[in-house]
Amino acid sequence: MTLSQKTAMTKAMAEMSLVEKNLLRMLTRKDYSEKELSEKLSKKFSPTQVNAAIKWAQEQHWLKTPQELSAKITEQLNLKLKGIEWIHQVLESKALPLLPASPELELDKARHLIKNKTETSPDKIMRFLNRHGFDIDTIGKVIDEKR
Repeated sequence: MTLSQKTAMTKAMAEMSLVEKNLLRMLTRKDYSEKELSEKLSKKFSPTQVNAAIKWAQEQHWLKTPQELSAKITEQLNLKLKGIEWIHQVLESKALPLLPASPELELDKARHLIKNKTETSPDKIMRFLNRHGFDIDTIGKVIDEKR
């Protein structure tokens, strides 16, 4: 980086408002939904400042679209073997669109979770899978297979 580029970057950083700097710092660590950004930034800044900073970030194309963010979060939670009800609860809390569930994937995740379970009581399996966010249809199929 040349000296003139460093100078230009320093000027740009100096012209950024404090709320924009905070938003940029947050976005360098992870992707946030607009609702999450608004909630976090509104603890320190006024709503007009927060809205202006979010609009600025959108203009810079630094925020993922809600669909992209939903897909990313769903993929991460699927890797953690969370059920579709758990995933939908997380997406709703972030004001993101819900994605449809794949019944085959849900069944595979549930099977994998109970594969090494020593306790095979249907009640205990049902409670276990329910705590992990699986719907009643998936739980019923897994319990029927286990019998």
